[in-house]
Amino acid sequence: MRIAVLTPLPPVRSGIAGYCALLLPHLARRAEVVAVVEQETWEAPRGVEVVRFDRFDGREFDAVIGQLGNNPYHEFIYDEAMRAPLHAVLHDFVLHHLIVEKTLARGDAASYEESIRASHGIAGVKFARGRAHGFHAELGNFLFPGSADLARYSRSVIVHNRWAGERLREQGVRTPIVVVGHPYEEGEPLPAPGVRDAMRARLGFNSADRVIGMFGFVTGSKRPEAVFEAFAAARKSHPSMRLLVVGSPAPNVDLEALGAAWGLPRDSWKSTGWVDDHDFDAYLAAVDRIVNLRYPSAGEMSGPLIRAFRIGRPVAVSAVAQFAQIPEPAVAHIPPMRGEIEDLARFMTREMDPGKIAAAQRQWLEANASTASVVDGYLRALEGGNDVGDVPAASLAALPLLPAFRIERLEGSPAEPGTWRVAVSVVHEGPTLLRNPAYGEPAIRFVLKALEGERVVADRWLAPAGDLQPGGRFETVVDLVAEGANLRFTLEPAVANLVR
Repeated sequence: MRIAVLTPLPPVRSGIAGYCALLLPHLARRAEVVAVVEQETWEAPRGVEVVRFDRFDGREFDAVIGQLGNNPYHEFIYDEAMRAPLHAVLHDFVLHHLIVEKTLARGDAASYEESIRASHGIAGVKFARGRAHGFHAELGNFLFPGSADLARYSRSVIVHNRWAGERLREQGVRTPIVVVGHPYEEGEPLPAPGVRDAMRARLGFNSADRVIGMFGFVTGSKRPEAVFEAFAAARKSHPSMRLLVVGSPAPNVDLEALGAAWGLPRDSWKSTGWVDDHDFDAYLAAVDRIVNLRYPSAGEMSGPLIRAFRIGRPVAVSAVAQFAQIPEPAVAHIPPMRGEIEDLARFMTREMDPGKIAAAQRQWLEANASTASVVDGYLRALEGGNDVGDVPAASLAALPLLPAFRIERLEGSPAEPGTWRVAVSVVHEGPTLLRNPAYGEPAIRFVLKALEGERVVADRWLAPAGDLQPGGRFETVVDLVAEGANLRFTLEPAVANLVR
């Protein structure tokens, strides 16, 4: 079989480039593999021919595989996948960011609207029009993933976890879906014992410090605000603790500002920016524990997490979506939002059994991520295999952007001086079950506001304790700190934001 694989390759600064550098030599042992790239220079994987995309003709191959991720390096692959059906590897269930970069960011609002409409219907159209007119929240990228249209058009879809496959099925995708692990290199030697202390000396850390690591491109969904806040709290009892951020921050993430906001001494944490893939394991070896949060989740499997498992390091993950499917003690589950800071600080400070954790991680890798099983999964996808059956269709991925509620009661009365007691009763009138928190997605909240005239004098977010069925009721009584003798109150539905 002759297979073309459309992908970036090193030295492109993309985790998927490194993924393919690892995987393709193993795939090439079972088939003739040609990597197709759109870059000026590349490092050819062992046993794999590499050609530029302008020389590619899909008719020359028995199968064409497209590696799709959520950054501009994958634009040529996305366009080819929508031109001629191929076998799509969705490293991210959410492709909204890529769609924005190739349309709206270039002033093409019409193509952006059409792309989101194709996956999400009229709700997607309304959101796209709002964003084109300047309304933007990062949350929208996760509410409208934008991947369903491409998945429907593909010959097959490969995902790295069952959660992503089930979300595609919820959005009406009937294409065969195969779940294939994220591979690790079994035969590659582990870092030598001296690498840990040598790297620490290079970073300015001591051998006895407890070093917390955060790896990969730092986006808002990786919860850097929570990591820095928890680290500041943990240092109160462990002043020799250090934080190491390995990876470039996104444009909207200011690590210096986060460090200053929590009063962290500048020598207590360090950011390396992008590091070469060949040095990555040395940085992993230098840390004692790793924080790998995702909320909301784009449905990806983390390459740094797989490499941390190979070396054997305790890892904290958000207890949602694909990461919730990895059992403890291989990972420590951190529920997002409520209690997140406290749980994360405990992960950083509590005593652990590294040997037990490393053994669980090794067992998970052998069962889910061997290169042989990954190659088998790829070939099974090309032969028409399917791992994900039908699941009940969800309305807007289970969470309506503008859910329908009726306020039954909203009454406030003075309690103690400067405090009002407010009784709230709300009925959910929409047709969709609202899961709180929704599995891997933001949760429904209510914003209670106290106003004096038109001026907001106090506000508070209210969270239902559990799911809201159609016709279900949310009731609570809260004390609101608010000055004023004649206040009025409003209540608005909302969704949980990315930051605390």
